[in-house]
Amino acid sequence: GDRSRRRLESIVPRHTALFLFNTSTREMYGVFEAQQPGGTNLVPEAWRDVPGRTAAEAYRSTNASPFPAQIRFTTVSNYSPLPERCFEHIVDYEGSSSRFHFELRPTQVVELLSAFRAHEDSMQHA
Repeated sequence: GDRSRRRLESIVPRHTALFLFNTSTREMYGVFEAQQPGGTNLVPEAWRDVPGRTAAEAYRSTNASPFPAQIRFTTVSNYSPLPERCFEHIVDYEGSSSRFHFELRPTQVVELLSAFRAHEDSMQHA
């Protein structure tokens, strides 16, 4: 929708840190960097064949992804997945829900990068 498009348009290729949040496992992945401006259905087959996903089933016969807002990226740092408990104090939650704002302030990006490094260090010394 409009919000996804505006979010994509705010990403500056090679200057915006990107993170991927897995809503099923509640883990953050990173760090990624956009290679070019985002778009719609850059990879139309993305997420169409995920087993057991009823949302994906409706898209299998179309030339569209169930997640059309997409961006081409490269991996900058391949940290271990960061559990939500390690970054919940950094992001801004929407009221008392488990949803948080995806747009991050520069200070939040710095804190998130520190959380990734600290978690990585704790994993290596465990």
